[in-house]
Amino acid sequence: MNSELLLQIADAIEAKPELYDQGTWGTYDECGTKACIAGWATSLSGYYPTVVKGWNRETGEPKSFFTYEKISKKKFQESSWNNESVWPVDTIAEQLLDLSAEESMDLFEETWEPAGEYTVPEALRALASGVPLEDVTHYPDYEYYED
Repeated sequence: MNSELLLQIADAIEAKPELYDQGTWGTYDECGTKACIAGWATSLSGYYPTVVKGWNRETGEPKSFFTYEKISKKKFQESSWNNESVWPVDTIAEQLLDLSAEESMDLFEETWEPAGEYTVPEALRALASGVPLEDVTHYPDYEYYED
């Protein structure tokens, strides 16, 4: 794992916890840009949200907005699958953090939570120090029913 980047993410979330939201790759509101762990990894590494072009459903007027689902190293890139300078945020974050596919699926899941004794920054620091992901992740107890 990329310990240095994990520590940077932990510091950013600790400094402004209101800008951490595991339920979104990234979104902007009056408080600033909120992001999940993958969103923070890419933002801190110099990636930008991309632009989606569309239409206002009510007026039919052209409308553009930013999306963090696809990102680019260049500002104001159009978010389309045929744009070679645009990539899915989770793919880039997985590479940046040097995670396996399984690790990124767990850590980037919108319902990911740290195990009970950890805060999010503490869990990321533990990962950076070599603690396995499964040891810092809260796994809910599921009840399985057999028919």
